Amino acid sequence: MNLSGPFIRRPIATSLLAAGVLLTGAVAFKFLPVARCPRSSFHPERDRVLPGADPVTVATSVSAPLERRFAQIAGVSELTSTSTLGTSSIAVQFNLNRQIEGAERDVQAAINAASGDLPPNLTNPPSYRNYNPSDTPIIILALTRRRWRRAMSNNYANDVIAQQLSQVKGWGRWG
Repeated sequence: MNLSGPFIRRPIATSLLAAGVLLTGAVAFKFLPVARCPRSSFHPERDRVLPGADPVTVATSVSAPLERRFAQIAGVSELTSTSTLGTSSIAVQFNLNRQIEGAERDVQAAINAASGDLPPNLTNPPSYRNYNPSDTPIIILALTRRRWRRAMSNNYANDVIAQQLSQVKGWGRWG
């Protein structure tokens, strides 16, 4: 028996069935949930906090005190830390029902409270930025030129291209 046989013999019924499926899909599309503000998290800026310090030292003296304070914030669903040579980055992810403004205040308060536990020789004090996972880049630019050294290319990218692109409406974060 051929599966498509009944549909070929009854084209009007097939057309009505296809129209019904299309109409059901159109109605169901209206009821699809849309996240106006998807899960947001706060990332302390990745700065050189202890230049030349190995990752273990950064993890124990910078990341650990901050993690302890961030873990005490209400509504934290996930806490992720990365320590590299001289730098530390901690991602704090909140529950969906948590208000962003309140979370920002709590993160700043936790950073302030942890400042007494951090080493006094930090080059940059910890800071944070609100990061939305749906803000991932859709284009990445690369700059190469045979006659330029890498430092010249970096300077040109930061001083000329980044300044021009930052003036474009809707342009994302440079870095």
